[in-house]
Amino acid sequence: MSGAVSSALVAKKFIDLAEGDDPHLSKLKLMKLVYIAQGWHLAYHESPLIDEEVEAWEHGPVFPNLLARMKKYKKKEVVKEVLSILERSLNNIDAKIGEKGINIIEGVSKQYERNTGGELCGMTHMPDTPWDITCKKHGGYIFNPVIDQYVIRNYYIHMLKLDKSDVVAHD
Repeated sequence: MSGAVSSALVAKKFIDLAEGDDPHLSKLKLMKLVYIAQGWHLAYHESPLIDEEVEAWEHGPVFPNLLARMKKYKKKEVVKEVLSILERSLNNIDAKIGEKGINIIEGVSKQYERNTGGELCGMTHMPDTPWDITCKKHGGYIFNPVIDQYVIRNYYIHMLKLDKSDVVAHD
Protein backbone atom coordinates (compact mmCIF):
# COMPACT_ATOMS: atom_id res chain seq x y z
CA MET A 1 0.00 0.00 0.00
CA SER A 2 2.52 2.63 1.20
CA GLY A 3 0.30 5.71 1.58
CA ALA A 4 0.46 7.92 4.65
CA VAL A 5 -0.95 6.18 7.75
CA SER A 6 -2.05 7.08 11.27
CA SER A 7 0.36 7.89 14.07
CA ALA A 8 -1.20 5.02 16.05
CA LEU A 9 -0.27 2.54 13.33
CA VAL A 10 3.35 3.74 13.34
CA ALA A 11 3.42 3.65 17.15
CA LYS A 12 2.10 0.09 17.12
CA LYS A 13 4.92 -0.94 14.78
CA PHE A 14 7.48 0.56 17.19
CA ILE A 15 5.87 -1.36 20.05
CA ASP A 16 5.99 -4.58 18.04
CA LEU A 17 9.68 -4.02 17.26
CA ALA A 18 10.49 -3.39 20.92
CA GLU A 19 8.81 -6.65 21.98
CA GLY A 20 9.40 -5.76 25.62
CA ASP A 21 13.17 -5.52 25.06
CA ASP A 22 13.29 -1.74 25.36
CA PRO A 23 13.24 -0.70 29.03
CA HIS A 24 13.09 2.95 27.93
CA LEU A 25 9.92 2.63 25.81
CA SER A 26 7.76 5.17 27.62
CA LYS A 27 4.91 7.21 26.19
CA LEU A 28 7.33 10.11 25.75
CA LYS A 29 9.85 8.00 23.87
CA LEU A 30 7.17 6.46 21.69
CA MET A 31 5.85 9.90 20.71
CA LYS A 32 9.36 11.08 19.80
CA LEU A 33 10.14 7.94 17.77
CA VAL A 34 6.95 8.41 15.76
CA TYR A 35 7.88 12.04 15.10
CA ILE A 36 11.47 11.16 14.15
CA ALA A 37 10.19 8.49 11.75
CA GLN A 38 7.99 11.14 10.12
CA GLY A 39 11.02 13.40 9.72
CA TRP A 40 13.26 10.77 8.15
CA HIS A 41 10.47 9.62 5.84
CA LEU A 42 9.97 13.20 4.64
CA ALA A 43 13.71 13.55 4.04
CA TYR A 44 14.28 10.24 2.26
CA HIS A 45 11.05 9.95 0.31
CA GLU A 46 9.69 13.52 0.07
CA SER A 47 6.34 12.33 1.36
CA PRO A 48 4.83 11.97 4.81
CA LEU A 49 4.71 8.63 6.59
CA ILE A 50 1.89 9.88 8.83
CA ASP A 51 -1.31 11.53 7.61
CA GLU A 52 -1.69 13.77 10.67
CA GLU A 53 -0.33 17.14 11.66
CA VAL A 54 2.31 17.32 14.35
CA GLU A 55 2.15 20.13 16.89
CA ALA A 56 4.73 21.91 19.05
CA TRP A 57 3.96 21.18 22.72
CA GLU A 58 5.94 21.80 25.88
CA HIS A 59 7.70 18.43 25.69
CA GLY A 60 8.37 18.65 21.98
CA PRO A 61 6.58 17.50 18.83
CA VAL A 62 3.27 15.75 19.49
CA PHE A 63 0.72 13.94 17.35
CA PRO A 64 -2.50 14.92 19.18
CA ASN A 65 -4.43 11.82 18.05
CA LEU A 66 -1.74 9.52 19.41
CA LEU A 67 -1.48 11.50 22.64
CA ALA A 68 -5.24 11.22 23.15
CA ARG A 69 -5.01 7.42 22.84
CA MET A 70 -2.20 7.25 25.42
CA LYS A 71 -3.39 9.92 27.84
CA LYS A 72 -4.98 7.67 30.46
CA TYR A 73 -1.71 5.83 31.12
CA LYS A 74 0.78 6.93 33.77
CA LYS A 75 3.69 9.14 32.77
CA LYS A 76 6.47 6.58 33.17
CA GLU A 77 4.48 3.49 32.21
CA VAL A 78 6.04 1.27 29.56
CA VAL A 79 3.73 1.30 26.58
CA LYS A 80 3.55 -2.40 25.76
CA GLU A 81 -0.08 -2.26 26.90
CA VAL A 82 -0.88 1.26 25.73
CA LEU A 83 -2.12 0.43 22.25
CA SER A 84 -3.27 -3.13 22.90
CA ILE A 85 -6.84 -2.00 22.37
CA LEU A 86 -5.90 -1.26 18.78
CA GLU A 87 -4.85 -4.83 18.01
CA ARG A 88 -8.08 -5.60 16.18
CA SER A 89 -7.92 -2.52 13.98
CA LEU A 90 -4.20 -2.65 13.30
CA ASN A 91 -3.90 -5.88 11.37
CA ASN A 92 -1.48 -6.16 8.44
CA ILE A 93 0.60 -3.27 9.73
CA ASP A 94 3.52 -3.87 7.37
CA ALA A 95 1.27 -3.94 4.29
CA LYS A 96 -0.49 -0.73 5.35
CA ILE A 97 2.75 1.13 6.08
CA GLY A 98 4.65 -0.20 3.07
CA GLU A 99 8.27 -1.19 2.61
CA LYS A 100 9.69 2.34 2.62
CA GLY A 101 7.88 3.19 5.83
CA ILE A 102 8.88 -0.07 7.50
CA ASN A 103 12.53 0.57 6.58
CA ILE A 104 12.33 4.02 8.18
CA ILE A 105 10.64 2.72 11.33
CA GLU A 106 13.11 -0.16 11.73
CA GLY A 107 16.04 2.19 11.18
CA VAL A 108 14.75 4.72 13.70
CA SER A 109 14.02 1.96 16.21
CA LYS A 110 17.55 0.61 15.94
CA GLN A 111 19.24 4.04 15.90
CA TYR A 112 17.47 5.32 19.01
CA GLU A 113 16.83 2.13 21.00
CA ARG A 114 19.30 3.11 23.73
CA ASN A 115 17.92 6.62 24.16
CA THR A 116 15.34 7.49 26.80
CA GLY A 117 12.28 9.57 26.10
CA GLY A 118 13.92 12.45 27.95
CA GLU A 119 17.00 12.26 25.76
CA LEU A 120 14.91 12.24 22.59
CA CYS A 121 12.88 15.14 23.96
CA GLY A 122 16.13 17.04 24.45
CA MET A 123 17.14 16.31 20.87
CA THR A 124 13.86 17.71 19.54
CA HIS A 125 14.29 20.87 21.69
CA MET A 126 17.73 21.79 20.40
CA PRO A 127 18.23 25.13 18.63
CA ASP A 128 17.13 25.20 14.98
CA THR A 129 15.03 22.05 15.21
CA PRO A 130 11.53 22.19 13.71
CA TRP A 131 10.08 22.45 17.24
CA ASP A 132 12.39 25.38 18.07
CA ILE A 133 11.72 27.16 14.77
CA THR A 134 7.96 26.77 15.20
CA CYS A 135 7.97 27.94 18.81
CA LYS A 136 10.02 31.02 17.90
CA LYS A 137 7.71 31.82 14.99
CA HIS A 138 4.57 31.53 17.14
CA GLY A 139 5.90 32.96 20.40
CA GLY A 140 6.09 29.63 22.19
CA TYR A 141 4.16 26.41 22.48
CA ILE A 142 1.21 27.80 24.47
CA PHE A 143 -1.25 27.29 21.62
CA ASN A 144 0.37 24.10 20.27
CA PRO A 145 1.15 25.44 16.80
CA VAL A 146 1.39 23.00 13.89
CA ILE A 147 4.94 22.19 12.83
CA ASP A 148 5.09 22.61 9.06
CA GLN A 149 6.11 19.43 7.18
CA TYR A 150 8.37 21.54 4.98
CA VAL A 151 10.31 22.66 8.06
CA ILE A 152 10.55 19.06 9.32
CA ARG A 153 11.68 17.80 5.91
CA ASN A 154 14.33 20.51 5.52
CA TYR A 155 15.71 19.80 8.99
CA TYR A 156 16.12 16.08 8.32
CA ILE A 157 17.59 16.71 4.86
CA HIS A 158 20.10 19.01 6.59
CA MET A 159 20.88 16.21 9.07
CA LEU A 160 21.53 13.86 6.15
CA LYS A 161 23.91 16.34 4.58
CA LEU A 162 25.75 16.66 7.89
CA ASP A 163 25.91 12.86 8.02
CA LYS A 164 24.37 12.95 11.50
CA SER A 165 22.66 9.62 11.08
CA ASP A 166 22.75 6.36 9.20
CA VAL A 167 19.14 5.67 10.09
CA VAL A 168 17.83 3.99 6.99
CA ALA A 169 18.67 1.91 4.03
CA HIS A 170 16.25 3.42 1.55
CA ASP A 171 14.99 1.99 -1.71
